Amino acid sequence: MRVLYLLAMLVIGCAAANAQTEDVYKPKMNKAEAVAYLKANHLGLEPTNLVSLVLSGNVESVEALVVAGVDLKSTSEMMPRSPLELAAGSCRQGAYAKTADTLRMIDLFLGAGADPNHEGMVGLTSLIIAAQQQCPPVVIKRLLAGGAKLEKRTTQGYTALSMALVVANLDAAETLIEAGARLSPEAAKKFLNGTHDDNPRLIELVKRATAEN
Repeated sequence: MRVLYLLAMLVIGCAAANAQTEDVYKPKMNKAEAVAYLKANHLGLEPTNLVSLVLSGNVESVEALVVAGVDLKSTSEMMPRSPLELAAGSCRQGAYAKTADTLRMIDLFLGAGADPNHEGMVGLTSLIIAAQQQCPPVVIKRLLAGGAKLEKRTTQGYTALSMALVVANLDAAETLIEAGARLSPEAAKKFLNGTHDDNPRLIELVKRATAEN
């Protein structure tokens, strides 16, 4: 009986591992197909072509550019955010891409070597942007799984957690706390002394985020 139990646990564990692997989106095109797609759709390899495609959730065109070798580290005056940072900002509630498409684009960029901890304008990282733009927990978790660091701060001192609390993205804040994010006593005091009496969940999350400090 014990052997059967162990075998059952092994099967369940393998199934769970396979399910997690399947959750990660991988390119369906090879490079030749991607180049042909870009040619047929009159798209060049300029990184700026990613801006509208990412924000609109056009996964197929984004995939073609990534597979064909578009520069994922490029930023410019016309494109101040990296492609991964654009993807993290594309799930703003009520606008832009669907969450499923945001996840696919994040997977494409991370799979192609994008840096989840790249500091863009005013020190914003993809994780901080996701918290700021009302991304749901599943996006936060995907970025964390891809190596995004909880402790990164903007030039104004905001972490992903403090940003999520400021913009009342409380589901994201809870996810970050569960992942180990914490507030300093000074930051917690500012939240608790603010005008948040009408938001008991925010107060509860702030207390949870400082409980182990």
